Amino acid sequence: MTEDFVAHLKKLKPDVQVVAEVWPKLGERDFTPHINALLQAKPEMVFSAIWGGDHIAFVKQAKPYGFFAKTQYLAIGQGDLDVVVPLGAEAPEGMWVSSNYTFYYPDAPANRDFVAKYKARTGDLPPSGAAFGYTATQFLAAAIRKAKSTETEKVVEALEGLTMETVHGPLDHPGLRPSIQQGTVLRPAQEGARASVPDHRRPAVRRRREDDAHARRGQGPPGSEVSRRRGPPERCSISAASAIRPSSPFSA
Repeated sequence: MTEDFVAHLKKLKPDVQVVAEVWPKLGERDFTPHINALLQAKPEMVFSAIWGGDHIAFVKQAKPYGFFAKTQYLAIGQGDLDVVVPLGAEAPEGMWVSSNYTFYYPDAPANRDFVAKYKARTGDLPPSGAAFGYTATQFLAAAIRKAKSTETEKVVEALEGLTMETVHGPLDHPGLRPSIQQGTVLRPAQEGARASVPDHRRPAVRRRREDDAHARRGQGPPGSEVSRRRGPPERCSISAASAIRPSSPFSA
């Protein structure tokens, strides 16, 4: 993930510098040395591939150092509810995070129905894992009905090209063979379909999907801190995590 990020960043900004890299051990609980190393590199942005509980621990330990006021922080997938909710009010504002699934998007009947049923059953909003499991089960059930059989080969054949309305919107199954069926990938059935998204705020983390176009251009919403900066970062740091520094003013 880190290599792909840096490679693409350098396509956008060839003079970007990776000024530091830290690689915490699996199961690391004390991130202090890594936090200090990143801050000493004075990056414009830190790209982090730290996940789940490790990300939660990193954020809680980095915040007292003023880490998130001193550099921009980009963490893939860390806008999911099972990360944001445990952080609660400790989640710093201004982090750049993505989510694998959001309970409010798309604002379509299938997703609204799923969220309502999940909340009625559990009292909570559904995290991404619940949405993925629900969608996978929908496809499997539909394939079994279509094949009129639970025999593996018949179900696999029935899955190929199967299109469904899901919590993620319309998806189709691209027809992966049994050797890679367990790691299947679904794709939007209608490429380029867009939907407006309400301005939701999970605890202390801004998440506005309607600003995607601004983010792709290296801009934020009008009046935001990011919108006042230009271009991709030229100085970056990587944390399992990375650090980036531009030669010109930073822009995310």
